This record gives sequence, C-alpha cells and structure tokens, in this order.
Amino acid sequence: MPSDLSRAASACPVIAAAVRLAEWAGEDGVPVTAGGSLRPADVPTASAALGILTRAKIRRAADRPEVHRPWLTAVAAGLITIADGRAVHAGRLNDPLAAWWAGLQALLAAEATDTMGVDPRITAMVTMDVVTREHVDDGWGLQHRVNHLMYDRGDWDSLADPQRHGRVHPAGAALALLRLFGAIRGTELTPLGAWVHAELRKIVPPQITPELPAADLLEQLAGTDEIDAWNRARRWFGDRTREQIVTELVPSAADASPAEQITAITLISDLGDKAVTALRTTEPMPANLAAHTRLLAHQHELAPMPDTSDLVWLATEYTHADLAHHGVAAARYTATDALHHADIDLGTGGIDRIVNSGHPHAAAVAEALATVAGTAVPVQQLRISLSGQCWRRVLIAENATLETLHHVIIALFGWDDDHLHIFTVGRRHYADSLHGLEETVPEHTMRLHQALPHSKATISHTYDLGASWKHEILLEKVLHDHPLPQPECVTGKGDNPIEYYDPDEPEDPVPFDAEAINTRLHKLAAT
Repeated sequence: MPSDLSRAASACPVIAAAVRLAEWAGEDGVPVTAGGSLRPADVPTASAALGILTRAKIRRAADRPEVHRPWLTAVAAGLITIADGRAVHAGRLNDPLAAWWAGLQALLAAEATDTMGVDPRITAMVTMDVVTREHVDDGWGLQHRVNHLMYDRGDWDSLADPQRHGRVHPAGAALALLRLFGAIRGTELTPLGAWVHAELRKIVPPQITPELPAADLLEQLAGTDEIDAWNRARRWFGDRTREQIVTELVPSAADASPAEQITAITLISDLGDKAVTALRTTEPMPANLAAHTRLLAHQHELAPMPDTSDLVWLATEYTHADLAHHGVAAARYTATDALHHADIDLGTGGIDRIVNSGHPHAAAVAEALATVAGTAVPVQQLRISLSGQCWRRVLIAENATLETLHHVIIALFGWDDDHLHIFTVGRRHYADSLHGLEETVPEHTMRLHQALPHSKATISHTYDLGASWKHEILLEKVLHDHPLPQPECVTGKGDNPIEYYDPDEPEDPVPFDAEAINTRLHKLAAT
C-alpha cells in the first residue's frame, strides 16, 4: 500500500511541478524575496519552465498560484533550500509521499487560515468529514456545516466570522487544495485522501468534552491565552463542581510540563476562592505546584506574599512555558517582568538566580536567556495611519504594551485622551481595564511583538467610540541592534485632526511637527 501511495503522490501535478521548479532553480540558485518567495520579475521565467504562459509583469508571486503553489511545495518538501537570499536545488524526490504531505500542509497554512488563528489542518479534517460523510460540497452548504462543527468543537468563535476579508472561506480553500492534491475526488476520499485523513486524526487534538481526560485537556490548552483556555475549558467542566475540577486537574498537572501546570493553576484561579481553597487543602500537594499555590493564595487575599525563592522559581516556570510555546523573545520579557516582582534584574544576577532556583528546567531557561540578556530590545517601525492623507511613522520597542502604544498615538495625533478607545487584534479587543468595557481584555497584557508578530502585520486602534477615529497600525519592519530609550516619531504627513470641530468657531489645523511630537513622547517616557 505505501508504494501505491508513493506512486499516486509522485503523479500529483503539484509535486511534478515542484520537482521541475527545483531543477529550474539549479545548483546556482535564484534570488528570492525576504519571505522566501520568487521575485515577481522571475515568475515569467519560472512559468515558462512549467510550460505556463504568464503576463510579463505581476505584483507578487502569489498572484500566479500555478507557480506559487509548487514553489511552496518544493520548499516545504526540501527540494529547494533557501539561504542568504537565494533558493537552490537541494536534491532529488526520494520520498514522494513525504513531499506530498509536506506540500499539502504548507499550502493549507498559506491559504486555509482563518481569523481565529486555528491550525488549518483542523479545518481540513472537518472539511473532509463534511464532504465525504454528508456529501456537502457546494459553497454555502459547506461553509454552514463546517462553521457549525468548528463552533461545536470550540475551535471557532460563534460570534466572529472565520473568513478573512477578501479571501476564500477556510473550508472552501481546504477543499480546493485537497482536490488539487488528489485527496478528494468529487465527494469521495481517494487512497491518498484516506491516508491523509488518518494522519490528520493523529495530529488534530480531540474535541473537548466532559469525557476528555484532564491530562489531554491541559495538553490542548497549554500555551493558549487565558481567555481562549477558559472558553474551551468550560466545555470540559460540564456538571463538575469546583472541588471536582480541582481534584481532577491537580494530579494531571503534577507530572505535566510547566505550560500545562500554569494552565491548570490559571483555570483554578478563574474558578474563584472556593477552588483556590480546595487547591490549598489538596493532600498530598505536588511539589511543583506548591509555589503556584502560595502565590495564588496571596492573589486571592488568603495568604501573605510568597518569599523570593518562590518568586524566582515561578519566574523560571513561566519563562520556560513562554520559551516552549512562544519563543525566546516572549520568554525574555516574561523573565524580566517576573524577576522584577522579586526586585531582581535579569541582566545583573537574574540568570544566576534562575540557575540556582531548583527548578527542573532552570538550566535550559538560563541558557536561552543568556543569548538575549544584555542585548538591545528589538525596535518596531510602525506606520500609523488615520487616513491616506494623515499618517505617522514611529519607532517603538517591541516589548511595549498596547497601553503604551495608546499613549504614543495620543501624542502622535494631538488627541486630548478624553475619550474611550479600543485596540482590535485579530478577533479580540483590548482596552484600558479601568474603563470596564465589556468583551475587552486589559491592554497592558498584550505586547507589540505579540500583537504584530511579523512584518506587514496590522492591528487597529479606535479613539472616541462615538466619533470613531480609526488608526490602522502596520508593522513595516523590525530593527535589531538599535537601542531606543523612548518612542520616536521619524516622519509623517498630514495635519493633526480637529477633535472638537465647531463650524461656528472653526479652528486652524495643526500641521505635522515631528519635533513637537518627540517632545511630547519625551515627556511621556519621563512619567
């Protein structure tokens, strides 16, 4: 059977085209964009290598999916290696099935994404279930059924549209790719489709229900933010009492990873004082939950502040969790903040304190932090636009919070900061916690490197919820080795908006003035 699958995979037109593109790139290679795509100027030549006619000029390689899809497949399958701005032919197609699977996953990640940030392989699996079991493959019917099942699984939010603006619905995109790769023919699975369906079931986490083992729940929720974890865990809670939830979570957390332990502790905390009390009376108390329990009791005003050794141990714990799920940048800022609560500076003795914390992952955490401790915090270059004619370019450290960015925006456009505001990041809204806006998350909990994780990423900021002055925020690039003591306005265009326009008493607009803005930003940094 595997040989039959390999033959079917090698006959897939996308795989055949990927092989030809790798041969076209050759041992000398071809230059690529910063993102690893073909340069638009080279797409006509690559098209010719595939026997495809194309226009002389295109805006980007993705505008020619007949070329871009095989290219992504070739890179994902290891047929092409990208280094130093060039793509080079890396070898023969030794394992067609592995190449086929790698290419399909790469294209699902590129084309079947949703507004929730859910793994598109989950969407693909649910789409396969709907198409092959219910024989639904028309656009609206497919979307309706997949939406319903994804909502029921807890992967999509029933109050939000999973379809990105201007993009095909994720289920439609997944179905198109599954058919392109020969996994589905009509509404039936091919042998390749049956194989990939089984592979997806190994990868995709099981649906969260009250019957799911607590250990599997923690594994699924580890690394997700607190709101998502809570919303998904509620499906598992079912009819359990708070005490029953604690009784099941604690033994599972005892042998779990730091991220899973943090998830368990966070869920218990969100359940309130009764759950925290049940945790404190658990016998025997797992040693790796003891410091968590003491801090949680303090946060619920049930015990005094834990000592410094507990705080350092917890700093190591939270840093390891971020290191595992979000990378060294997030870990660095988590460690800095957590050690600060113990009056310890990361760069002057903090790493040594982590090494001696007694935490089982202390050495790994210290080694990772040593690579960034003492280096300049990367700086984001943002273009903040109020309209096409009014925009500002600003430099700001990537570890700044949305709360800080709000004050920067106030300074950039001359607002008086006398109105409510909201940031929109993906499907979630952030605001000042003191304003008590419903369905918002405190803006001080989100850093810029999380909100804008890559170049060209965007978020929005609405000031004055009545007048709705909307700022579009674009991450243009990240600057390394660029120490920045405070946010800095680099350039801009357009007069400041008139916040309280009165036709009976018209005001003269205030022209853009970078020097005046930077004076305000200096005062902001000093506060």
